[in-house]
Amino acid sequence: MQGNRLKGMRAAMSAGAVLMLAAGAMAQTPSPAPSAPRTGNGLDRIGVIDRPLILKQVGLDEQAVGLTSEQKSQVDQIVDTFLAEDKALHEKYPVTPGVAPTPEALAARLAARKKMSNALRKVLTADQRKAWQAALATRQQTSRPPNAQLSR
Repeated sequence: MQGNRLKGMRAAMSAGAVLMLAAGAMAQTPSPAPSAPRTGNGLDRIGVIDRPLILKQVGLDEQAVGLTSEQKSQVDQIVDTFLAEDKALHEKYPVTPGVAPTPEALAARLAARKKMSNALRKVLTADQRKAWQAALATRQQTSRPPNAQLSR
């Protein structure tokens, strides 16, 4: 009986020694370089912005809105105007990864977005605006993490 107990103790001591050696090896492994801190607003991750991306972001890539060819042309013109303004804002207020944008930069970008949204709203009929708002609401619900809270 004592023999079995000694065998068990030896096995436990061997396993403990192996774990200690593994932990020592892990402690000596260099850690990766720290990444830039996230600002939480996403503006430090912006890449190339083009018309299809904007149309997707504003919910007008959906067939549910049912744009006519004339409306599509007007929407494209509004988005192209926004893209030119956005490019100028990026030149005026460069985005630095890991650095929060200035309040002036955020306000200017928000104003440009609102201007575009207001212009887009004027192109749509009342029924299309309802469909657009429904598409936006669906997009926001599916793209937001379940525990995300909106700041009001």
